[in-house]
Amino acid sequence: MKRFSVLIILVGFLAVSFSSGAEEAKRTGTIVDFKGNVSVKFGAGGEVDPAQVEMTVNEGDMIITGKDSWAVLKLGGREKAEVSIEENAQLSIVELAEDEEGEGERTFLDLARGKIFISTDRPKKRLSAFDVKTPTSIISVKEDTKIDAGRTSFSVDVEQIE
Repeated sequence: MKRFSVLIILVGFLAVSFSSGAEEAKRTGTIVDFKGNVSVKFGAGGEVDPAQVEMTVNEGDMIITGKDSWAVLKLGGREKAEVSIEENAQLSIVELAEDEEGEGERTFLDLARGKIFISTDRPKKRLSAFDVKTPTSIISVKEDTKIDAGRTSFSVDVEQIE
């Protein structure tokens, strides 16, 4: 009886582990171009390295641009999003997820300072969310956002808050 109980608990634990992993697949981003002083902080409390072309960034990473510097980040997934990060910016990648069925993606960025320009191909019938958090608000691209020829573009600018 004791073995049976242990077996039931083990099977339950494995089922929960596999089901939570089946809901979302993680996506990545790639720095495809940059100029000047651009660095990447890997994870919370992680080390800071100079940016390189083709450098992969993940959830929890932060891209920092200095004066007269910029970077272009391409986000993986079906939406083909590209984020242009302008000078003196600090952009954290909070979430890059895609559901297993391929029905939609979730992109959540945190712009602490600076300015970014986002351009993305959004298929019209996808259940996707693209959010940018700033110190004072959250900007979302929704289904009713103006889309020209299947392409959505918008910019976000955060000035210093006192």
